[in-house]
Amino acid sequence: LQIQHGFLKDHLLEWAPMFLINAKRESRTPLYHDGAELTLEFLLSDFEYVTAKLAAHCKEEN
Repeated sequence: LQIQHGFLKDHLLEWAPMFLINAKRESRTPLYHDGAELTLEFLLSDFEYVTAKLAAHCKEEN
């Protein structure tokens, strides 16, 4: 989980949200608009989930 959290925080979430927001804005078809929106929502919710799991795991160890 720590590796996944680091990858999301230090790599994907550095550039992907702005890219996906721009893709939504520039898309000319619902397919690309919805695909970008789905991907953005997934990345953000996955980051929240992994962060919560890591916090819970740290509490269990202490």
